Amino acid sequence: TTARVTVLDPDGRPAAGAEVFGGRYRTAAGEWKQTDTAVTAADGTATVDLTTGTRSRVQARHPGRDWVGLTPATPAGLQRGVTVRLG
Repeated sequence: TTARVTVLDPDGRPAAGAEVFGGRYRTAAGEWKQTDTAVTAADGTATVDLTTGTRSRVQARHPGRDWVGLTPATPAGLQRGVTVRLG
């Protein structure tokens, strides 16, 4: 499923450069890895291909800031597009 994701900062402004991902896991070495990733453009949007398994949420984080967020992701919601607000 390809989804359009909009990421907003804590003030509701577009969050350019945020990492969007459908899932994450810990490697045997203890490192966190993300699956189905994308990076937002200047307008805070990204298109992400959520093909790995069945996704029930979309997550985002902003590198260099302590901002993270997630939102539920139903099949109908993914077709419309989802918004993740960081905090």
